[in-house]
Amino acid sequence: MSDSATRRLPARRDRRVMPYTVTALALGALGLMSGRAEPMAVGVAVAAVVALGLRRTGHLEVGVQRAPAPERVIVGSDVKISFRLVVPADLALSASAVGAVDDIGPVTAHITERHDDGVEIEVRAGTGRWGRYRLGDLVVRASTPGGMVLWQGAVAELGTVTVLPRPDRIDAVLAPPATQISSGAHLALRSTGDGSEFSDLREYQPGDRVRDVNWKVSARRPEAFVNRRHPERGGDVVIVLDAVPDLGRHQSPIGASVLQRMGQAAWALARNHLAGQDRVGLLVPHGGRVAWLPPRGGGRARYVLLDQLMRSVEPWSSESDETVFHGQVRTTGLLNRHDIPPSALVIGLSTLDDYSTLRSLSALRQHGRTTSVLAFDATSEVRRHTTLDHQTVRLAAMLFDARVRYLRRMSTPVVTVRTGDDVGRAVGRLAELTHRSVRRGAA
Repeated sequence: MSDSATRRLPARRDRRVMPYTVTALALGALGLMSGRAEPMAVGVAVAAVVALGLRRTGHLEVGVQRAPAPERVIVGSDVKISFRLVVPADLALSASAVGAVDDIGPVTAHITERHDDGVEIEVRAGTGRWGRYRLGDLVVRASTPGGMVLWQGAVAELGTVTVLPRPDRIDAVLAPPATQISSGAHLALRSTGDGSEFSDLREYQPGDRVRDVNWKVSARRPEAFVNRRHPERGGDVVIVLDAVPDLGRHQSPIGASVLQRMGQAAWALARNHLAGQDRVGLLVPHGGRVAWLPPRGGGRARYVLLDQLMRSVEPWSSESDETVFHGQVRTTGLLNRHDIPPSALVIGLSTLDDYSTLRSLSALRQHGRTTSVLAFDATSEVRRHTTLDHQTVRLAAMLFDARVRYLRRMSTPVVTVRTGDDVGRAVGRLAELTHRSVRRGAA
């Protein structure tokens, strides 16, 4: 066991305490008045039950020890979390998991062992669909002999778990709808320099390193020649994943549809940039620093992308989301701009539900980062899968369009992706707009 904590549960008397007490007093009085021992004996027995049940009436201190639990599992694998609770041995104890989302499957808690100083509890959750889920809280119920005093409450959070698709299914989840998609302003433009891949030859010049001399070619020529090489990578690309929080229900029809389309677009961009020897990073709003993908873009890169994509739908705290430095916003609700390389291309994949994301992308644009946005409109999903009235849905659509216009006024290329649109064509259109914007900036 690694994590330890102590929880205090308030006491609550059972409703039977008052009737039992009145019954014991009445039987005692009846025995005294009638001079018979039978009512007196029954009254004493009932009073003993009440007295034994009320030996503890204060708060119950519960020591909680939690074993390390897996943060990521594959679909079909069970999540197992072990707890050890330190409670008095004479109390009756039961446990349950409360507050878990329905899509992950049944979450159960049961006592596996009992000791003199506590119990062992195992929480087990099934995984039927990929996604990121909150498992809820571990709730215990303790009672004295006879059940006269009860203690009930949550003693530990079960945390969250990321459920990843099986290896044979991950291509179907992230498969781009188009096989050849332009990747944006960074086309992996290469210049000669240090690297491992040969570029061409040129004549030796003063200052060239001796180890760069091509001795085989120089032996056949009157002049010496040196090798020129491509650099290891072309440029830096940061893909911002800003999906709708979905109020914690990460696999609702609305959230699942947006995540699917966003994942396809992100993998199309990442795959083509990695093939062009670019360095590709993923960034989750309110989630910390850039997570750089492995350079070869294999199965590990896919899983990193899925993990970051599912982190983007986690609820976040709005406390202290920006820092003012000399009158300017230095750290916005999205990120610290100093974490992104100055020459990086920033591509935002967003539902535009969070206004701080708009401010952050605009701030990056103003500070010299090449920025473009692929905006995912979920209005059709909201209309299909909710019971909101027409005016409310229309207002949400108008708000989405207003934020798109705001980004365009800030000279940020934006392409809108609606339900049924070809994600591949939208990515290609965004690349064209980004090229035009870069050319206008250079002019």
